Amino acid sequence: MASTSEAAPGNGRGDAPAGKLLKYTSYLYRNPNLTEAEFHEHWRSKHARLPIEAMRKHGIVKYSQYHCTRATRELARPGCEGRKAGNRHVQFDMLEYDAIVQIWMRDIGAVQGMGGEQVFVDKIFADEEYMFDSRRCHVLVGWEEDILVDGEVLIPGYEASKE
Repeated sequence: MASTSEAAPGNGRGDAPAGKLLKYTSYLYRNPNLTEAEFHEHWRSKHARLPIEAMRKHGIVKYSQYHCTRATRELARPGCEGRKAGNRHVQFDMLEYDAIVQIWMRDIGAVQGMGGEQVFVDKIFADEEYMFDSRRCHVLVGWEEDILVDGEVLIPGYEASKE
């Protein structure tokens, strides 16, 4: 697949290390007119299908939906409250997002090209208005550094530094 970086400023990768995929992450709240169940079912079974061909066309490597419900968010609450009660230096506040979209690509031009496809104008933007509280959406772009995968430490020299 041809690189789409010519649509992006500079090299389309910022200062991401060579060989690392960029990860475009959107943090989203559901439309308050939808129940949690309605939102998650629609997002998973209907909306998820809409961008697939545009993603393939523009070389998107991976697309994931991260579903957050009241019940799953509450799993983190004891740890957050424990840090605060213990007066830990780094304290966490609970985030109330309902959804996180994660898109991996080689350069930002892939997302820019994908977003220019007609399916976004014809279907996706309207569906996003239906599903999300558009006044409270956030986005980040960065890269991942895997540290531990399946029990294997991926930090160079880690074993030697333990001695």
